[in-house]
Amino acid sequence: MLTPFSDDSREGDPMCRILICLMTSLSTLSFGIWVGSLHTDSDRIPSDVEAEALMTAPAGVPPKEEAALEFEGLPEIEDFYNTQAYSESEAENFVDLFETEGLYRESEVVAKSGQWWLTLFVRNGVFELDYATARVRKLGTASYPGDEIDVRRSFNRPGKPVFSLKNIKGLTEGKVETAYHRPSQDEIHNRNLPIGSIEQGYDRWFEIGESYYRLRTSTGYTKTGKEVGVLVLEHNGSKQILRQVWVEDNHFIVGTLYWAGDLDRDGKLDLYLDEFNEKGYFHPILYLSSKASEGHLVGYGASFHTAGC
Repeated sequence: MLTPFSDDSREGDPMCRILICLMTSLSTLSFGIWVGSLHTDSDRIPSDVEAEALMTAPAGVPPKEEAALEFEGLPEIEDFYNTQAYSESEAENFVDLFETEGLYRESEVVAKSGQWWLTLFVRNGVFELDYATARVRKLGTASYPGDEIDVRRSFNRPGKPVFSLKNIKGLTEGKVETAYHRPSQDEIHNRNLPIGSIEQGYDRWFEIGESYYRLRTSTGYTKTGKEVGVLVLEHNGSKQILRQVWVEDNHFIVGTLYWAGDLDRDGKLDLYLDEFNEKGYFHPILYLSSKASEGHLVGYGASFHTAGC
């Protein structure tokens, strides 16, 4: 009787040769497993595919250590906005026209018929500052909450008005370089445009002349350790926080950007944006580079306010 390991079996029986090859392969595999067990996971060099997977781990996997927020030691939100306080006289020198469509409560129009206002108009895609004479008329309707009647404000110049100003130094008539102008809410809705608010994750670049500015959101801690969302303007290595808001449920909304360009014609970015709120009031602010204090990119220029619900 032949055994599988005899010389005769290897020479003459094909089945025996197959069995011998199979047993040799199993022995080699067992040896490889034993050698591999001598190396720990930390010693093993990952493959290219594994390395890429480690670098792009799913967002839902929490880090081993909590990542530090970008900004620390920030003022409390109330203190932050107290530094941007404005007087009543300044508030009466600016009025929004594009978002409100020239319709206001009687107490909010802040203009009288016959007054001259420096107004930013859009004409065939071109933005220009022009002096125009205001016309204010009562409509007898009430479109806003409350008992106040509606007032319509219009001008004696052609074009779609964006906002009007008066008694603000450094602004003159002429064409205005514009990097961004938000479409009207009706246009956004009718065309189903993917334009939202400035919220967590917002990051956008604007070009003025040959310079680039970055407007983005980030997070930070106040001096008392409260987490806040912030709106940051960057240019040539400089950073300025424009807004601070509370973070709720790991998310925050800053507001809405309406316009970005060079209103004062100094070759630097100016911004026009409002703040998010749940009470329905409207409080847009104009930031001008010509009003910036030392170390800042922009400063408070003017603002407008309408009541909410």
